[in-house]
Amino acid sequence: MASQNRIIDYNKILEIRNRDNIYARDLGIVVTALGDGYAESQLVLEPRHRNLIGSVHGGCLFTMADTTGGAAATSCGNYVTTSTGQISYLSPAIDTEKILARAEVMKAGKRLIVAEVKLYDDHKKLLCIGIFEYARLPKEIG
Repeated sequence: MASQNRIIDYNKILEIRNRDNIYARDLGIVVTALGDGYAESQLVLEPRHRNLIGSVHGGCLFTMADTTGGAAATSCGNYVTTSTGQISYLSPAIDTEKILARAEVMKAGKRLIVAEVKLYDDHKKLLCIGIFEYARLPKEIG
């Protein structure tokens, strides 16, 4: 997935993503792993992440999926911006202390990068799955 013309420093991208993505950082989302076309993140839950019925708010899950997919997309070498995102909520996130996300780049084109993202609770139950498209920006990352 990575550019064949330059070496990508995944650790540097991981550091940039966690430091500069202020919205995700404020929510508590941390990218924990990043490699060639791949990213993982986690969110330790707090009361503010839950909705009125006690499950994790769908908007929070969507943000986590988008953040993790975006991290995987940046592993291709460029800054990116989300162009589309679709998510299917499969199970409520109720009896869990943490959410884990895994993203994999499915296609890395010249202009668009497509990633599949899956979110799990701390019991390894699949909560939702999403497909996100990211537009490559002209600025290289890392």
